[in-house]
Amino acid sequence: MFFEKEKRQKNNKYLKFIICISLVFVIIFVYAIRLLQLQVFDYNYYAKESQLSSAASIKVDATRGEILDRYGRTIAYNREGYNVVMEFSSYNNSSINRSLVKTIKVLTENKDEWRD
Repeated sequence: MFFEKEKRQKNNKYLKFIICISLVFVIIFVYAIRLLQLQVFDYNYYAKESQLSSAASIKVDATRGEILDRYGRTIAYNREGYNVVMEFSSYNNSSINRSLVKTIKVLTENKDEWRD
């Protein structure tokens, strides 16, 4: 009778171990399937979402007053300015050239200044 109880306890420990290992493998499998879905099957959706959310505009209202010297002459003044940033990693060579030509054409028509 004592040996049967000891044998049953060993079997229970072995069964618990198998159940825990199986559970870990099931969890890893579920995460692997989810990762596959996100990176392979839903790639286009998330790539488009990333492109749409990568640009941001910030409105800054608080202009400071002009800086004058002791005689009232303007040292620094306020003027409106814009920054145009082009990320060339998302373009191919022909579209880079077209985009640059269009941008320079618009700036020239408006008589705006630019720095490379």
